[in-house]
Amino acid sequence: MVPGGLTAVTVVVNTAGMGEGIYTATLRIDSDDPAEPSLAVPVTLTVTPGCVPVAGASFSFAPGQPSVSQTVTFSGTVTAGDTPIVYTWNFGDETNSTGQVAYHAYQNNGTYQVIMTATNACSEVTAPPQTITVGVHQIYLPMVLKNR
Repeated sequence: MVPGGLTAVTVVVNTAGMGEGIYTATLRIDSDDPAEPSLAVPVTLTVTPGCVPVAGASFSFAPGQPSVSQTVTFSGTVTAGDTPIVYTWNFGDETNSTGQVAYHAYQNNGTYQVIMTATNACSEVTAPPQTITVGVHQIYLPMVLKNR
């Protein structure tokens, strides 16, 4: 840098964990100029609310092996993300639902792939799909033999 010249300085601040507001500080710049070995520059940082993207989407369901017409409870979770978060479900049988917890009864036996998507104002994440196998409800009756 030439004497009397200007040099642009970029300062990067990690605002994670800082609340919304205006922060003031002093930026200290050291130089090898014997007449002015350091310079204090007042700075103002304005932190505005941002959006934390949805991350870590997953879901569970119970019972694990439902029968036809039995209600299955699906529960979605995320590890991060600003609210509100919308949970959208595709149950694999051409029906859909919304809500962090959703209920569904399959009308036919078979294997279905369930997909849950979590969405907020700045992102959309699909949880790893899971397969659910729906079986026919079986009733076992005792057999009584009569000796003639």
